[in-house]
Amino acid sequence: MRMDQNSEQPKIVRFARFLFVWICVGIPLGLLTLTVGPMRWLANYAHKTSMPTEKEAFYGKLIILGFVVVSFLVAFLICRVILRCGKKKSQKGGMGVLLLLLVGSLGVFVFRPDLLIAKQPDRQIIVENGTSLQKAEFVLGSYPDYDQIKILKSEGYTAIITLLHPLVAPAEPKMLSDERENAQVAGIDLIEMPMLPWVSGNEKTIMKIRALAKTAKGKYYVHCYLGKDRINAFRSIIADENASYKAARDLEARDLSTKNYFENGPVFKLGNRVYITPYPSDEEFLTYLFNGDVKTIVCILNPAVASEKSLVEKEKKYAKLYGVRFVNLPIRSNSLTDIRILKDSVSKLEKPLVIHGINSNTPTVNAIKEHLKEGS
Repeated sequence: MRMDQNSEQPKIVRFARFLFVWICVGIPLGLLTLTVGPMRWLANYAHKTSMPTEKEAFYGKLIILGFVVVSFLVAFLICRVILRCGKKKSQKGGMGVLLLLLVGSLGVFVFRPDLLIAKQPDRQIIVENGTSLQKAEFVLGSYPDYDQIKILKSEGYTAIITLLHPLVAPAEPKMLSDERENAQVAGIDLIEMPMLPWVSGNEKTIMKIRALAKTAKGKYYVHCYLGKDRINAFRSIIADENASYKAARDLEARDLSTKNYFENGPVFKLGNRVYITPYPSDEEFLTYLFNGDVKTIVCILNPAVASEKSLVEKEKKYAKLYGVRFVNLPIRSNSLTDIRILKDSVSKLEKPLVIHGINSNTPTVNAIKEHLKEGS
């Protein structure tokens, strides 16, 4: 009889109940998938085997698809169990347990975001500053917890440099607050150089990094959230500012050779470490062009065109800030003369080199690709 009453409830009520259960189940399962489950296993395996970024992304999508299917089925089964339980008190109790599970998992995300981090191996760069001729050592890694901070203190580190930004919510404000407290308790200096995980808004921090490259002495632990994109930008700025830069081990930057698409279109590999891309997004600039790997950017936009002028000026500004050579060679539509000039210039410029306009699949860009193909 009670089952009949449940089955006779309006569809909207049954759907709302299922949606509530799915959310309560999906968020905890999602966090487990990210932190200690398949996504972390994939990240660790990809790091050990140098898996291409695109392949890692493909497997990541499969894991996400599997997570959606599994969480849906689990939520469906839980709904059936709750409905089969005749007593309303028991049904409410089951819903309450699910709600507690949801609140607990959200609490982990907000108050212990460090659990979401897959630790990256520390990497070292050494510079000899130009003022005191003393060496400064920067060890680059991911977010350190209290135990790691104590180890850094015991190993004689001068300070920790954090690139976390208080505007990257909800995780980084909490992590930054914890790090301040942990560093104070451990008795080690914390130098805050907040950097956003995209190209804009980092001008003041970049100036601080450049000043540090000239004057620093001692040993520093540098980190962002995951120990990837922002510390690669840090490394690139240090290298650009200090001629004595040496890397004990190459940093792992995201590689354009394994990237097939940007947000605005496909990425083409022309050989000899030359790439054609669409105009990158702010995140793509920081991740792929200003990560210390790309040496030259060739922009084929025309600053005489009103709609393109601001894009050229913006890119020129940021390329200078991040220490990447920027060359503007405007290409008129299907102009073979301009394309020949571009080809001659590209042959003389340092690689890896990225060429881009607005789109990467226009008739003009296709003509450029034909002329720049390796061996042409």
